[in-house]
Amino acid sequence: MMTALCLIFGLLCLAYYAVIVLYSGMSTDFAWIWVAAGIVFLVFSLILWRCAVRRAAGTGGKLGPGLILAAVGCLALFSGWFGRQIISGMSSRTLPGLEYVIVLGAHVKGKVPSNSLVRRLETALDYAKANPDTILILSGGRGEGEDITEAECMSNYLIAHGIGKERLIEEANSTSTRENLQFSDTMTGCGQVPCGIVSNNFHICRALKTAWNLGYQEPHGISAPSNPVLQVHYIVREIFALARDEALQQIQEIKKHMSTIWEQMGKNGR
Repeated sequence: MMTALCLIFGLLCLAYYAVIVLYSGMSTDFAWIWVAAGIVFLVFSLILWRCAVRRAAGTGGKLGPGLILAAVGCLALFSGWFGRQIISGMSSRTLPGLEYVIVLGAHVKGKVPSNSLVRRLETALDYAKANPDTILILSGGRGEGEDITEAECMSNYLIAHGIGKERLIEEANSTSTRENLQFSDTMTGCGQVPCGIVSNNFHICRALKTAWNLGYQEPHGISAPSNPVLQVHYIVREIFALARDEALQQIQEIKKHMSTIWEQMGKNGR
């Protein structure tokens, strides 16, 4: 059964990679993970098959299944721990009447917003119309393949859909979620008041964690939908991104702790 399951999972991973490529192209960020996962599971199935043959012949083959089961179990725990947090963030409730709402940038194709960015903008547009006193902070610089900044693209879209320019603040220097939030707070002080953060649903958890780590007093996620075909891919990609951010945050905490210890030792030495 384990051999069959690994074979099926491997083929499903490769098939999903084909769907991603056909739907959004080979340049889709992190799509290679599905090829890697497919190959790993197919290799697992081959190892398990050979172990079964060796056991039938009475020549060993008992260690392989245990090691593979342990590896798959660790992967399941890793994915479950971070995946639960991401899925929980996807259902965040929208708080009305916020003074500021940050709209996190996403890829712009020349001067046209990508599908992910359009979904964020539609959500921001709905919120802005329902809360006419809210100021929108449009956060995103200019990346590869973009003719204008993400902030300018978002501003053009919202103005074209009836939002007054006086309600829009463009933050056009950031290149990451952390910079989006850090630079937006520097410009406006939005981190010191209840503040909304608009992003696609799979990204809300990491955006809120980043905001808390940057010292935001009361951040609130405003969840925009994401592409249903790529939803699983986005969640898997976000699992690794969230794990990376958690690791970096822990490293920073350890560095601060060690620095405090060294300072204290220096004072005691004097």
